Amino acid sequence: MLNFYLPDFYNNAVLINFLDDLMKHAPQWFYDDVRIGAVYGCFPGAIWNGGRVVWGIEHRETIAKMIKQYNDRGIAVRYTFTNPLIEEKHVNDLYCNMLLELADNGMNEVIVNTQALEDYVRAKYPSFKLISLTEVKKERTRRVFKRLLKEQIALLDYLEEQNNAIINGLAGTGKTVMALRKAEMHSDKGEEVLFLCYNSL
Repeated sequence: MLNFYLPDFYNNAVLINFLDDLMKHAPQWFYDDVRIGAVYGCFPGAIWNGGRVVWGIEHRETIAKMIKQYNDRGIAVRYTFTNPLIEEKHVNDLYCNMLLELADNGMNEVIVNTQALEDYVRAKYPSFKLISLTEVKKERTRRVFKRLLKEQIALLDYLEEQNNAIINGLAGTGKTVMALRKAEMHSDKGEEVLFLCYNSL
C-alpha cells in the first residue's frame, strides 16, 4: 500500500475530500494500492504549530467536525506540532491540548520537534502515533559522530607516523582535540610536550 500524505488539511479540505472521492469512485485513474494515509498541518491559533502559519482561531465544533470527516474517510489527521521554540512551560496551552483531546481516538498522529513536547504527548496522549523529529535528529547526530570518530581514529593513526602535519578543517570538527591527543601520545612515550594555541582575538 502506497500512502499519500497531503499538506494543510485545514485550508485544503475541499481539495483533499475531492481527491479522496475521486480515488474511490474512479480508481482506474490511479495506481493500484494507493490511498491517502494522512493529512498534515494544524488548525489556526496553535502555538505548537511549526508548519505553515495559519492565522486566526477555529471553533471547537468546527475542529471536531473536520477531524471526524477525515477519520470517517479512513484518513488520519497528523498535527505538525514542530515549533522548535516549544519548552516545558508551553505544554499546558489550553487550545493545543483541546486539539489533541478532540483527535484522541487512536487513529491520529502528531509530529513533534522538541523533547519537552514529545515527553508531554507520550505521557498525556499515548494513543497518538508520535513521529519524533528529536529522535531523527539524535540518530543523525549519532551517525555523524560515528563517521567523525572513524575519521579521527584514522587521522591519529596517520599522525603516529608523522613528525609534522598540517590539519585544516571547519570550526568544531575536532582539530584541537586531535592536536591534544597527538600531544598526549608523545607525553605517554615520556617525551616533553609544549602545546600552544593561537587565537587572533
